[in-house]
Amino acid sequence: RRSPNGRFGFAAWPVEELRAAVDEAHFFGLNVVAHVSGGSEAPRVAVEAGVDSLEHGWGLEEGTMEAMAEQGTFLVPTLAVVHHKVLLEGDERSPWIEEFDALFGTMEERLVECRRAHELGVPSAAGTDAGNPGVLHGKGAQELELLVQAGLSPMEAILAATGSAAELCGLGDQTGTVVPGKVADLLLIDGDPLADITLLQDRARIRAVLKAGELVAG
Repeated sequence: RRSPNGRFGFAAWPVEELRAAVDEAHFFGLNVVAHVSGGSEAPRVAVEAGVDSLEHGWGLEEGTMEAMAEQGTFLVPTLAVVHHKVLLEGDERSPWIEEFDALFGTMEERLVECRRAHELGVPSAAGTDAGNPGVLHGKGAQELELLVQAGLSPMEAILAATGSAAELCGLGDQTGTVVPGKVADLLLIDGDPLADITLLQDRARIRAVLKAGELVAG
């Protein structure tokens, strides 16, 4: 949150109120996502309240990361947002406010933060926050390249977009991994993305897409 007097990054609710909401959602089998994008207070409160994931999560302190690792709280770092902010600045077309870096940090800071969270065992899920300037729907594979830059292995990045993402969305028993009993949601690629994660961004490399076992493209 950002207040009228300029205070930025504080939690919208005290931890007691947020925990009550989280507990109620969990009682009904629902996951809770917290949107936090600057400062250390909001993510700390959200994690203490027991949320299931942090979207952005920019501004994490070491103690908050350790708590996330212990609780299994996912980090969805949306690195593509900051990546495209840098690209647009290079083209002198950035629509972002001048205070962006002061409020949200630089790309290098976000990569360091994501890398440290991964080192501490915080689970990652891939998300892009598509709709932000330059971040387009259908271009989610770029986030996997950025996650690799942040210290994940190519397989860990792929899992962040498949099995881990399915688990976070409450669909882990249905999809996300190739095992008996789950729907056959498959992407067939010409090449080895474990050797070059950017192959997943090359539409010419996509040979087929199957949804629940049915060919929908290729």
